[in-house]
Amino acid sequence: MGPSSSSSLDAAIKSDLDKDNKWETTLSGKFLAHPHSLYKFINADRSSHAERLAFYGKLLRFIQRCKKCPDAMAPAAPCADERRSRRHGTPKEEDSGGTLEEVSQTASVFKGVRSPDDLAILEYCAFKFLGHTNELNRTTPIRYQ
Repeated sequence: MGPSSSSSLDAAIKSDLDKDNKWETTLSGKFLAHPHSLYKFINADRSSHAERLAFYGKLLRFIQRCKKCPDAMAPAAPCADERRSRRHGTPKEEDSGGTLEEVSQTASVFKGVRSPDDLAILEYCAFKFLGHTNELNRTTPIRYQ
């Protein structure tokens, strides 16, 4: 996944998301436009490994779109390039396609990313989903579909 915003996630939050698979309810309830759609993908009898990987791919593409937003990182001192672009009248938002909130509002499958913390939590949930997907693939017999 590249440099991970979830690596900056507080250990207590990670622990809370790990407890009783709370990452599943967080992913479905906070970040999916259709919350019940996750249950298809976490159930080995309702989806194939290819379908789960396709969902994971969509999730990663959404995360990458969010990471390009100017508000995806916690505020810091402006760098030289940012100061230079302000002098030349090029707003940073134009390069990214919008803010986290705007990207979330225009997405059809995902929602709810409004801050760098939300993005870090979503990325951690994606990591947990991939682990769950790999575990299902390892332990579930191959079915002919």
